[in-house]
Parts: sequence; C-alpha cells; structure tokens
Amino acid sequence: MRAIVRFPKDTPVELPREAWPMLVAFDDITKPETVREVDPADLAAVFGEGVRLQTVTLEITEEAVTEGRVERVLGWLAAVGRARGTLIPDPPLLSTDIKNPEIQLLGPSAFSTELYR
Repeated sequence: MRAIVRFPKDTPVELPREAWPMLVAFDDITKPETVREVDPADLAAVFGEGVRLQTVTLEITEEAVTEGRVERVLGWLAAVGRARGTLIPDPPLLSTDIKNPEIQLLGPSAFSTELYR
C-alpha cells in the first residue's frame, strides 16, 4: 500500500489484476459475520447475470478524505471494531485451522476510507 503514495496525483491509474483489492459481499448487510469473498472474474455469481468487472482504476487526489459513507452502510462497523479485531467472531487461533485467512481475519479497518501511511 505504501507504493500508492508514489502514484501521480490526479491521474487515474489502471491497476493490474494482481493489484486489485479483495472484493467482498455480505449475505446480510446487518451481520458482519456473513462476509464472503467475491471472485472478481465471476461477479455474476453474486450480483446476477451480465455483471462483470472489466478494470479497476485508482486516482490519488488532494480532495479531503470522505468520511461517514462506509459507516452509514455498515452501521455496525465501529462497534465491531471496538469489540474485536475481525468481522467474523472468534477466528481460529492456529494458522493451520484457518481455511480462508483473507476473510476469517478481515477486520473493520479494511473498510476505512483513509490511507494509512
């Protein structure tokens, strides 16, 4: 993520596939534990026929950080962040028991709209 800081300002940059962020969906938007990873190559499986992702672009701007939009949709985000480090409660303690670490260890901070430097 630190490499992003070096991107040119106000210039959209198309990200290569390997740099795309993880995409997730919630089976029930009110329950953080229903989070699941979405395959960017098969968005139709989650969102319906004809839905696909062609490109992902990133643009660094001098605009102020947008605050509150994510929190309005994911109303539970702050409370879960204070209560635990992951969306899914009680993830396995041993790395050998973690079947999908990207999801099982996904935390509320992953939904932040601020860039961590």
